[in-house]
Amino acid sequence: MATKVDLRERALRNIALISEGQAPTAYQASTMDEVIDEAQAWLEAEGIAYWSTDDIPEGVMFGLVDFVSGKAARRFFEADRAAQYSQLIEIGERALRKFTSTRGTERATRHRFF
Repeated sequence: MATKVDLRERALRNIALISEGQAPTAYQASTMDEVIDEAQAWLEAEGIAYWSTDDIPEGVMFGLVDFVSGKAARRFFEADRAAQYSQLIEIGERALRKFTSTRGTERATRHRFF
């Protein structure tokens, strides 16, 4: 399981604001935390997020990183540069919907043992 800190750092790397092993500035961290909280609230309202930001399943991290990165680009960059990352929102949302749509579809099968 991943945490909000993991998500924050992966999303900041995804939009090239920090590099591997580099710590975010206070501004980058607080701004990204706001974006993550807003994204989480929206995903919960849409019935997509079933996790908390303290316990994020690894299976959703790829889509969630893209989704959050696209949203964050609007806060960190001017319109032209942010537009380069706008597709990440749709790509991330699609991946999250796909992942969560298959969750819980496994049907229990009754077995009779003699």
